[in-house]
Amino acid sequence: MPRPRKTPERRQNRATKDSGVALEVHTLEDIPSAPDGIAPELVESWREYWESPLAKATDAGSKLNAATRLWQMYDLRNKHHAAYCDQPLVTGSQGQQVLNPLGRQLTTIEGQIMQLEDRLGLNPKAQLALGVTWAEGQKQLRDLADRVFSERPKPKDEKPADDPRKLLAVK
Repeated sequence: MPRPRKTPERRQNRATKDSGVALEVHTLEDIPSAPDGIAPELVESWREYWESPLAKATDAGSKLNAATRLWQMYDLRNKHHAAYCDQPLVTGSQGQQVLNPLGRQLTTIEGQIMQLEDRLGLNPKAQLALGVTWAEGQKQLRDLADRVFSERPKPKDEKPADDPRKLLAVK
């Protein structure tokens, strides 16, 4: 005999729990200062990140070190890229022309940047893994269904159990 199913309150499935993301409200005073020495355009993107709903989804302290490292890596990548573009070939130890070693370092830096972006949810797949996009999508879907079906007059012969919003529910 199989075990009886858990009640919806005891289930850990995303479809049975409220998946709304609780957002903190950051004021400009709460935004951490940008890492020292980074380029001005990165200072602006730093501010934009901390003002975004994504950054507000969790507390600032838990991701400050990773975000600081990420923006420092952005700055390092930009500097390396500019130097590599200025001189893609350098003179090797035997006097021959070889590819600038900065090219290999750029590849390594890009890999580290991608890992940090994944951890902070700065790409769609990482956001989905963190549940941010899914939760926001569910909220938007509910809002849309409420708007559409609240404006439509109900026919007199429609049964209350035939609610078309049930068709939009994600299971």
